[in-house]
Amino acid sequence: MATLKRGRIFYLVKRVPTDVAHLDTRKIVQISLKTDSGKEAAIKAVDVEEALMAYWDALRRNEGDPERYKALVKIAASRNLSYRPLRELYAAGGLEELLSRIQGLSDQDAANATLVDASLGGQARPALTLSMSPALYFDYEQDKVLGKSEDQKRRWRNPRIKAFKNLTHVLGDKDVHKLTRDDALRFRDWWQALLLAWLRLDARRDARRDVEIEDYEHAEDIENRVSADRADPDRLRPFEGAGYRD
Repeated sequence: MATLKRGRIFYLVKRVPTDVAHLDTRKIVQISLKTDSGKEAAIKAVDVEEALMAYWDALRRNEGDPERYKALVKIAASRNLSYRPLRELYAAGGLEELLSRIQGLSDQDAANATLVDASLGGQARPALTLSMSPALYFDYEQDKVLGKSEDQKRRWRNPRIKAFKNLTHVLGDKDVHKLTRDDALRFRDWWQALLLAWLRLDARRDARRDVEIEDYEHAEDIENRVSADRADPDRLRPFEGAGYRD
């Protein structure tokens, strides 16, 4: 990443990657950081570069590619917009929201299909099923097992794998984006019924109760982490506050 001072203002300067040069013909991109402070420019350049890289990544991807969806979300965020697919955008804000976003596009932006898609939700949300979630979660949370032995990694992963197997058993392999509060309560109630069955066998109450709470919290943590990364920041968290009740 390089910054250049022209007059009093700093700019981010970056060469267009060769694999997207046929789609972005600028060769060298210079973006104003709108500051004359070198320290502030260095901070701003990080976010501006991330948005630029997301734009180029979107150019590399085909329509419908989940990675293109993630890139569009980052581009929208860089423009202070919350990405939503067009249908959801219209349902949430109606024609007024769509017109506001259209008016926010410059003539140059309007001629750029990628920027239009980022602003107006041009790509549908990719499916993300419960069975896909643990693998994604473990990929996101790699820092949690850095420096741990294989046995420690196994003991960290296994309870979370079990929790999501239980969740999928109860709810089926649903799309994570379509989970509801009723689904969260259904999972909680399933665990409570199982706990009661254990108690009838004179199992230790406190130990079994701890297992239930841990299982529910692992499922909640994975669901929240995965759905947040898949870029729906406005989505309600169906599991939040729906845990064990005495």
